[in-house]
Amino acid sequence: VQLVEIVNTYEGGEMDVVCVGRQVFKILSFENEIGDKLYPGGNVEFLEGINDATDELKKKVLDGIRTLYDLMDVPFTPIPLDKFNMYMLIHKIGLSYEQEYQLLQMPKESDRFRFIHSHLLGTIAVLKEVNRAKGTIKMNGDFKNFDPLDFEDFTIS
Repeated sequence: VQLVEIVNTYEGGEMDVVCVGRQVFKILSFENEIGDKLYPGGNVEFLEGINDATDELKKKVLDGIRTLYDLMDVPFTPIPLDKFNMYMLIHKIGLSYEQEYQLLQMPKESDRFRFIHSHLLGTIAVLKEVNRAKGTIKMNGDFKNFDPLDFEDFTIS
């Protein structure tokens, strides 16, 4: 865990902090206060991951994230494939906490990328349908006098 920012410091010494997890770990024990300290702590076991994802799979996920952001009109800063790490954007692709937890339990990087790719495909399909529905709703009334059975002025060029 890396300390990123101390947001507030209180008179009693308490602090509001922002931290980032740098490696997957399993909590072995936890205490609300350690000794005379005001903060919680415990013992952890760092979990080793199996980095077996191919560049092809990483590219599929990166392209999916770009498509997702495009559909939502959210700016996306391109990330070089060799610098791409799924944990960079994992909180920004619409996973539930349960899905994030599932992901953390997968030791193989390839399984994590396939899981994310599957999530992106489903989310993108839903967003495309929502955008199609929005377009249909916007057209409401544009064709209210259109008779689909009237071919009187219809010609083939």
